[in-house]
Amino acid sequence: MHFCNLIEIYGRVHIIDLLSQKENSSEVLLSNTYHSQVQALGSDLVKRTGFDFHAVTKGNNFDRVSVLINYINNEIHNMGFFLFDRQNQTVQNVQSGVFRVNCLDCLDRTNVVKSAISHQIIQNFYLLIGKECYSAVADPLKVAWADNGDHISYIYAGTGALKSGFTRTGKRTISGMVDDVKKTAQRFYINNFQDKN
Repeated sequence: MHFCNLIEIYGRVHIIDLLSQKENSSEVLLSNTYHSQVQALGSDLVKRTGFDFHAVTKGNNFDRVSVLINYINNEIHNMGFFLFDRQNQTVQNVQSGVFRVNCLDCLDRTNVVKSAISHQIIQNFYLLIGKECYSAVADPLKVAWADNGDHISYIYAGTGALKSGFTRTGKRTISGMVDDVKKTAQRFYINNFQDKN
């Protein structure tokens, strides 16, 4: 029912599964089960790409998400984006699908990947309209995705998002790593000593 609803609203659905593929992990079991359920749908409108986020970005190399973006770039291009010409009051382009990104808790990894996808879509937009001013929106877009991740994470985990320093700046810094350690400790405390409700 979930995927039928997504197809009805968005058209094609491309799943980006960020769960670990490490043998004997609980995440690989969940990922394999998810994959078999997607196959059981038997729909050409639902596609799945597995991307072991932790393995590929090992050592805090989050810029390696570009491997995924390069792999799905044709799909990003084919799905397009909505474009409305206010001057002529006409629809110039229609989005024909959506990316459904998941991991174990759908907070930190997903936000990094969604941010990277959104940057690629904006770059495609500027290529389509023939302008080269993407850099003017790149930084505000990073901040918007980092703020989005922080707000969702506060609701679910009681802290800002991990990796938000990378999402915000596009760089992994020592202060960002220290901030992630602090947030991890806060999450541990909240999950074990406070009422999660």
